Amino acid sequence: MNLPQGGQPPFCETPHWDEILGVIELSMTLQVMGAVIGAPGVGKTMAFKHYLTRNKRARYVSASPANAHPREALAMVAEAFGHNIHDTRGISRRYQIVRRMMLSGDVDVILIDEAQHLTDRSLDLIRTIWDTTGVPIVFAGNHSLRERVDVYGEGAFVQFASRIGPKSTIEAVDPRAVETVARQRGVTDKAAIKWLQSACPMKGGLRLLDRLISTARLRDQERALGVDELAQSALVLGEGA
Repeated sequence: MNLPQGGQPPFCETPHWDEILGVIELSMTLQVMGAVIGAPGVGKTMAFKHYLTRNKRARYVSASPANAHPREALAMVAEAFGHNIHDTRGISRRYQIVRRMMLSGDVDVILIDEAQHLTDRSLDLIRTIWDTTGVPIVFAGNHSLRERVDVYGEGAFVQFASRIGPKSTIEAVDPRAVETVARQRGVTDKAAIKWLQSACPMKGGLRLLDRLISTARLRDQERALGVDELAQSALVLGEGA
């Protein structure tokens, strides 16, 4: 299979993409915050990045331990607008700068990936910005984010959780998604697809699927991929599938 420039395979629209797109679009329609909770490798990041190609007024950032705390989290959101405020001292000043950016009218939705890295205070700070601007925000993260989203009654996350509207929880990769992506990557053998459907959902999802196929292609560019070739790739990658 010929890859596009940059070596990345083209985006493949799967049932998970449809689900994530639904959360984004409904969050925009309702002007609320949304959340996508998913196991590793179900396609959350790829879906967010693909959405950017459809909506030029969407903004995307990915959280990390480096911007987990409020000051750095505000700088991260500013980067979604192409601004560097790392030299701006004082959390209050950073807060007002980010708030003005969001009120500029130049954004439809903010997509915050890997949101599980953000501290409780950071999430609540972003929530207060949404309270005063109404700009839709959609968070994506792993199952540790769900502890902040699925909160009822009284608790540390109630203010944040109560603002979450559309929500999707993807526990594992859908076998239909595995087949769709595998066929797009050039795997047509039914037994091979069935093997991937068994191996990938519990061991890294679509991310593992890409690695297995790419490794097999490196070993033999011309040969059609079957179970033997994929199993050999699994051994090379240390997956033992």
